[in-house]
Parts: sequence; structure tokens; C-alpha cells
Amino acid sequence: MCTFSMYVWSSPLLIVVALVFLFHLLGVAVLISVVVLLLTVPFNIWITQQMDEVQDKRMAVKDERVKLMSEVLNGIKVVKFQA
Repeated sequence: MCTFSMYVWSSPLLIVVALVFLFHLLGVAVLISVVVLLLTVPFNIWITQQMDEVQDKRMAVKDERVKLMSEVLNGIKVVKFQA
């Protein structure tokens, strides 16, 4: 963990420096791009939350299916042993 601790302070600095260089090269288009990028962050968070909820529901259905199949197989074993 200590190996990557320098990225905590260096990554934001590198992003700012890169944006300054891009601004000097491309002008206002960089600012518009950054604003659009920042505006999509809440949408991405919402989509991720929705996907997590769907995944939880799918796992619940899979758990029920596995339980049912286990009961069926145990019933088959009981019938087989008693026959």
C-alpha cells in the first residue's frame, strides 16, 4: 500500500498539468470537454447503483434455484437408497 501512496498527491497534480497543456494547445474546447466529463459522473454513479441492485436480485434468484435443485437431488438420493 505504501508503494502507491505517492499517487494520492501526484495524480491530481498530473491531471491539472495535463489540462493546462491541453488548454494551451486546444483552447476552450478542453474546458467544454472537462465540463461534459464531470457532468457524466453522477449518471455513471446512478447506473452503477442500478446495476448493483439488478445483480443482487439475480443472485437471489440463483440462490433459490440452487436450493431447489439441491432438494430435488437429495430427494432422488433418498428414493434411490430406499429402493
